Amino acid sequence: MAAQRAIADMRKRVQHHVSLLPTRFFDSTQTGILISRIMSDADGIRNLVGTGLVQLAGGLLTAAIGLGVLFWLEWRLTLAMLLVLGGFGGAMAYAFARLRPLFRERGKIQGEVTGRLSESLQGIRIVKAYSAERRERLVFARAPTGCCATSRGR
Repeated sequence: MAAQRAIADMRKRVQHHVSLLPTRFFDSTQTGILISRIMSDADGIRNLVGTGLVQLAGGLLTAAIGLGVLFWLEWRLTLAMLLVLGGFGGAMAYAFARLRPLFRERGKIQGEVTGRLSESLQGIRIVKAYSAERRERLVFARAPTGCCATSRGR
C-alpha cells in the first residue's frame, strides 16, 4: 500500500510540474506523449520499489549464505566459479549498457503512438467532417517507423 501511495504521489507531482510548463511546450508536444510519460514513468518506479527491492534483498541474503557454505565445503572450486560468474556478470553489464538506449527509444515511440492515437480520437469529429479517415489510418499505421508524423508537421 505504501508503494502504491508513493506512485500516486509521484504521478501527482509530475502532473503538477507538467501543468506549470509554458503553453509553447504543449503546442509542440502531443497530449498522448505527456499522458504516457506521466503514467508509465511512475510504473517503472513501482516495479523497482514494489517487489524488486524485496527480491533483491532476499536474493543477496540467500547468495551470501550459500557462498559461505560453498567456501566451507570446497574453497578452490568456489573461487573458480566466482571468476566464471564475474566474467558472465561483466558480459551482462556490457550487453545492458548497449540495450538501454533501445529500451529508452521504445518508450519514446510508444509515447508518440499513444499521443497520435489520443489526438486523433480527440479530434474524431473534425476527421470525419473532412473525410480524412484514410489519411489518419495511414499516419497511425506508419507511426512506429515514421515516429508518428503529426498533421501539424505536414
